Amino acid sequence: MPPAPTLPPALEPVRFDDAAAAAFIDACRRAAAALDEALAGRSRAAVVARKEWRGTFRDRFDHELAVLDGEAVGLVTDLRRAAATIGLARDAAHVENASRREARILWQRSQLTG
Repeated sequence: MPPAPTLPPALEPVRFDDAAAAAFIDACRRAAAALDEALAGRSRAAVVARKEWRGTFRDRFDHELAVLDGEAVGLVTDLRRAAATIGLARDAAHVENASRREARILWQRSQLTG
């Protein structure tokens, strides 16, 4: 009896760690939410601090706060973008594996019919 044909590598499942992807997505989303909460709290505290504060240090405070807020907003955006990108990669791996599964079935049938 001849040896069974070897499955072509292009039909092997794509290796993708769903659990690691889910953990990464969750961590990014939780970090973004925590930063959003911190930004909101800091904004409320700044409103109180600014009520009667005037002068050079107030101007410096306003400038530094604006810089920090901008960096935090950028980080929140980056975290959400990273979570979305990993989610898209996970979805693409699932679609590719479904396609490969169908292709394997067809390939296996073709091996039976010779």
